[in-house]
Amino acid sequence: MNARQASADELSITDMNLNTKFDHIVKARLTPVLAAQDFKRKRYVYERKQGDVSWIVEVQRSQWSDASVLDFTMNCGVYISGVVSTFALRPEPKNPKIIDCCVGSRLGMLRPERKDKWWRVTAEDADQAFDDRVGEEVCAEVGSIVLPFLRLFPSQTAVAEFLSDVPSEYRQVFPMQDAQRSAYAAIIFTMVGDARAAPALQSAVAQAAGTPLESVVARLDEFMRTGRPEK
Repeated sequence: MNARQASADELSITDMNLNTKFDHIVKARLTPVLAAQDFKRKRYVYERKQGDVSWIVEVQRSQWSDASVLDFTMNCGVYISGVVSTFALRPEPKNPKIIDCCVGSRLGMLRPERKDKWWRVTAEDADQAFDDRVGEEVCAEVGSIVLPFLRLFPSQTAVAEFLSDVPSEYRQVFPMQDAQRSAYAAIIFTMVGDARAAPALQSAVAQAAGTPLESVVARLDEFMRTGRPEK
């Protein structure tokens, strides 16, 4: 095969610019691993739909990356239509991202040390083996940390139960505020017709008292009890 016949995926990483090297790691390494788990990719966001629950895996590039250095990390979460949008009064996304999830975490916060984990790709690095090792490490972390976390949430009820009583080992999972967690749980319990919706909403109101979330939860309480938002 001559050079003109070579495909983009067959180009040596040493011939790629920084962005292309990064895309190669994502597409050639991460995408096949997640595709095998039924995730569909939209640029740097992967979504697996199962009924009314979607698992989200998102590759986040650092805002401080430049032409010579690119840092990235991984986020994961659970998206349920109507939860965050109801709480925050914002439109439902066409393609959900981590910001739209009702449960989510940085990969590093799920590791035993509970510290951010970032990977670095550099323009000066001409070692394809190094970039391959980065890709392999990312995939290993996804397989051993991200996917087991997401499997805690096979259903809407499982998500609501988690939010109602977040285990101590997951206290760094967002949302961080107890009132917001309880409010999300109330919304989801309502969706599935679970009687635990009312106590969850009462908990949210009590937890939000005297905090910046007080008015937000009060509006939600009024809406869920009467069908009319508080004015």
